[in-house]
Order: sequence, then C-alpha cells, then structure tokens
Amino acid sequence: MEYAISIIAWFFAGLVNGITGFGAAMVAMPFISRYIEIPIAVPATTLLVLSLNLQVIFTLEKNIDFKRIQTLIVGLIPGSFFGVFLLQTLPESALKIILGSFIMLYSVWAFFFETKTMRVISRHWGYLVGLISGFFGTSFGINGPPLIIYAALSGWDKDRVKSGLATFFVTSGIIVILAQASGGLFNKQSFLLYLASLPAVVLGLFIGLRISKNMKNTSYRRLIFIVLFIMGFGVFEKGF
Repeated sequence: MEYAISIIAWFFAGLVNGITGFGAAMVAMPFISRYIEIPIAVPATTLLVLSLNLQVIFTLEKNIDFKRIQTLIVGLIPGSFFGVFLLQTLPESALKIILGSFIMLYSVWAFFFETKTMRVISRHWGYLVGLISGFFGTSFGINGPPLIIYAALSGWDKDRVKSGLATFFVTSGIIVILAQASGGLFNKQSFLLYLASLPAVVLGLFIGLRISKNMKNTSYRRLIFIVLFIMGFGVFEKGF
C-alpha cells in the first residue's frame, strides 16, 4: 500500500516539475505524509529530488550564477544539520503542523506575489536563504520555496533561475543526504521507497515536459498553488 501511494504521488510530482520547473517535493510530500511516516518518506524524497535535478544541471550548465549559489551553499550546511536534530526530537504532530503551515504560506505568496515585478536583492541574503532551505530540506524533504522566492528577487532570467535552482538542489541534496545519514535516518524501507518511485517520477517528468510546450505556464502554476494550499491544509489538520 505504501509503495503504491508513493508511486502515484511521485508520478504527479514529476509531472508538475516537468511543467513548472520545480515543485516535485511540494506536491509529493503533503500527500505521502498522510500515509507514510515522515522519517521514512523524507530520505526517499531527498534521493528522488536529487535524481530529478541532475538532468537540469547537465542541460543548463552555462547559465549557472556561481556567486549567488556560493552564499546559498554556505548557509545550507548548518541549516541541514539543525533540521536533522529537529526531525529526531519533535513529535510527528508538530512536524505536520509546521510542514502544513509552511506550504500554505508559500502557496499564498506564490499565488499573489510571485509574478509581480520586485527589486533585486543582494546576493548576501543567500546565507539566510540557504540556512532556512537546509533546515526544511532535512526536516521535511522540501527546500524549494525559500529558494524560489530568492530566485524571484535575484534578477535572474529564465534559464538562470532553472540552472541556479537545480545546482542548489543537487548540492543541497548531497549535503542533506550526508546529514540524514549521519543522523541514522536512512533505512531499507526508505531506500526501497526511492527505488519503487524513481521510474514513476521520471515518467511524470517526461510527460510534464511534453505538456509544457503547449500550455500557458502562468495559469497552470496558479492552479498548482491552489492545490498545494489545500494539500498543505490537509497536512496541517493531521497534526491535531
């Protein structure tokens, strides 16, 4: 039952990631966490997201803005290990309340403000963004929202956003995996969950990329944010 749920969730997660360029873990985790324990689902999620973003790195390598990425990575390291500490100490209900709240707040921000023109901020904000992203990555398997907000304020063009996010996701994925492994979070069940879900997420990604060529991206992204808010509320409610 757990494997079937994970396969279905990650197929749709790959589909969304193919259409929008991000959001796989944001789609999968709210659904999976309702049926699979978070300490089991999170390590599998980290491996799946890492696998997705490796392909983007090879495709858009020339567009990577290494100066902004460096500040993100510096902040990522302490944030990742702090996330492991909380994952081991906080009860399941508290984790779900935090995760649900975070997804709902991000969905509201993305729906109303993501497409608006905003001023470019200093790359030094990357230290704080990396710290927050690392925390959420190791705690919940979701480190994208802080980065997407940062990318929107970075002045990057479309290709730099995609390559920058992918570079950070791959780097953070490796660091998060090391942090999770040091905390003893990986087990046979997490790894089997990853292997079972990998073909589904790759298939979803392929279909999503094909669909995105014939679709207005802005309208679909707004629909996704509405769905994410509903799913985030479902996770939040489960915490009580």
